[in-house]
Amino acid sequence: MENKKTVSRRNFIRNTSLSLGAGLAAASMPSCNAGEGPDQKKLPGEIVVASVDLKGLWPDTSRESRIGKIMARMEQVAGIHPDIICLPELFDTIWVSENYKMSEVAEDEKDPGPVTRRIAEFALKHNCYIVCPVYTRKDGHYYNSSLLIDRKGHIAGAYNKIHPVKSEILPQSITDDVGIRPGAKDQPLIETDFGKAGMQICYDANWFDGWDNCRKQGADIIFFSSAFPGGRILNYHAL
Repeated sequence: MENKKTVSRRNFIRNTSLSLGAGLAAASMPSCNAGEGPDQKKLPGEIVVASVDLKGLWPDTSRESRIGKIMARMEQVAGIHPDIICLPELFDTIWVSENYKMSEVAEDEKDPGPVTRRIAEFALKHNCYIVCPVYTRKDGHYYNSSLLIDRKGHIAGAYNKIHPVKSEILPQSITDDVGIRPGAKDQPLIETDFGKAGMQICYDANWFDGWDNCRKQGADIIFFSSAFPGGRILNYHAL
């Protein structure tokens, strides 16, 4: 959707739902045409965070279809010039009917694979960070991960879900041909140009260890990608 006028970030947020993914369906979104910019300068220490969800995108027929739809939503939120975009847990594979093998789609957590590379190109184009949750592999093990892509399109760091659910640990189908390994409890924060970033994924919300580790390391912000709505739990952890 095109909007030739300059858009206020605060008016945009005020006029859409708290979840930008939900807001995409109902709100007129700013475009990312060259030359457009926010109508006010950022306050000291202010960053713009955009989240994109799967509302209206599932079930889906193929990974390529899903990736295309997510990237279209990313283009829409790019109009508010976010410093970071947070994508949902396993956005390219969850609730997709296409048969694939996890061992084949898992990507390296340091060397961008096919999906991560496309997200990295977007990050470079729009000068923003992106939380990119995908399956990863390392040293023969597989993880449910969030990769943090920096403004230059590089992988700044990785977080591996500490508390995968039973159906992730024990292969259930032709798709889940390998099991997910829990991530380490003491994973380091990732340095960004706006502070120290921590990450948590889905079921991690139900335990204190990961959140407490982020707090002890001095996290300035924690990004939470999930396949379930954990709003109340997150409010509790924030408090």
